[in-house]
Amino acid sequence: MKKSIGKLGTILIILVTVILAGVAIFTALRLYQLRQQSVAPNVPSSQPKAVTNCTTEVMPCPPGADKEFARRVPPDCEFESCYTTNNCILEVTQCPDGTWVPRIPPECNFAPCAGSCLIGFTLSTQTSSPTPTATATSTSSPTSTPTGSPGASATPTPTPGKTVTPAPTATPTAPALPVSGTDWPTVFGVAIGFFVIIGSLLLAL
Repeated sequence: MKKSIGKLGTILIILVTVILAGVAIFTALRLYQLRQQSVAPNVPSSQPKAVTNCTTEVMPCPPGADKEFARRVPPDCEFESCYTTNNCILEVTQCPDGTWVPRIPPECNFAPCAGSCLIGFTLSTQTSSPTPTATATSTSSPTSTPTGSPGASATPTPTPGKTVTPAPTATPTAPALPVSGTDWPTVFGVAIGFFVIIGSLLLAL
């Protein structure tokens, strides 16, 4: 009876030893696989995107704009709008007196020329009702058609003006990642696990 109890205890000790050795080996291998990964929770998983640096070229804005010069802005490095209230295209037209007027918000129509006025006119026709003794005739009152020389539209070629030197911007750098594991503890843990398994088998014999 005592021999059977002793054998049962030995078997239980062997099983517990094997389980603990397996846990030790699995933990050591897992630490070896994760040795290059960051352990800090606030470290970003990806590198920050590089800041796009555009050229310092500027373009003069037309008269009446909200800005004096338009510079190139990221991400496409295109010229920004000269207006802060609404984004109208940079197009101007020439007035009869030789001046240029741009498109202005909110509807982005051309600004009125100096001294210009709007002329409105209507066309009307007069008809007569038929009677039993007379034939109906239609008459029309002639109206004058206003004539005028429309201004010629032209798109000016942007010429580089003043050079604006942008302020230096700080480039974000990722913090150094701490080392979460080394090679020698992993090898040491695996070796101890194997020795424990072999020792438990020798004790059982």
